[in-house]
Amino acid sequence: MKFHWLRLRATAHPTEVVERVESAIKTVAQLDLPVQRTEIETHHGATQVLLAAELKRQAEIRATLQGLLSALGKEGFADLERRLDDDGILYLRADKQEAFQGRIVPGLKDPVAIQVKVEVHPFSRERAMAAWVEYLA
Repeated sequence: MKFHWLRLRATAHPTEVVERVESAIKTVAQLDLPVQRTEIETHHGATQVLLAAELKRQAEIRATLQGLLSALGKEGFADLERRLDDDGILYLRADKQEAFQGRIVPGLKDPVAIQVKVEVHPFSRERAMAAWVEYLA
C-alpha cells in the first residue's frame, strides 16, 4: 500500500511548554522530524502555537504507521467507516499528555491529530477503504 503523506498536528496552549508539545508529536511519529510552528493569537490576546509535521517518504510513513498499530492495536484503527473521509484521508488521535510521557494511547480531548492519505488508483472512497482493511488485516 502506498501513501501520499502522513500529517501530525497539535496545539500548544498558552499554559503549555511548546517544546513538550513538539516532543509529543515526535513521540507519536517515532521519528526526530522537523516540526513547523505557527503562532496564533487567541481572542483573549494570549498566544497559542500550532505545531505541524508532515511525512512524505514511504519508509517513514510505514514506520510511523507500524508503530501506531503496535501501540494502539487494531482497535485504535476501529470504525474505519467513520474515520475515513471522501478524499481517502484517515483520521486518528493520540493523547498529547501521554505522548509527552512516551506512551502512545488514543486521545480525544486536545490530542495529537494524525491524518494519513492513502494512494489508490483510480481513486474512490471504497477502494481506499478496501486498501486500509487489507493493510490492517
